Amino acid sequence: MVKITKVYTKTGDSGETSLAGGHRLSKTDLRIVAIGGVDELNAMLGLLSTKVEDSTLLHVIQHELFDLGAELAILPGDRREDSPQITTEQ
Repeated sequence: MVKITKVYTKTGDSGETSLAGGHRLSKTDLRIVAIGGVDELNAMLGLLSTKVEDSTLLHVIQHELFDLGAELAILPGDRREDSPQITTEQ
């Protein structure tokens, strides 16, 4: 039997979620939708990497997607000098 643990953030669900800098956005905001899409793609690539012989390229792409997710989670005004940033080449 699987025990389900509930997690409470004590912020309530007003249809919003927090970004890394503490700003709150609607869960339907395009930035939040993009973060979800990047997360889903990364999960699928992780699954795929368990099924292929050489997953080196998939792992490189996954790391770049982690950086993209981090970049999306930080508004430009909250960005630090060492914050991940996707380059044109990527």
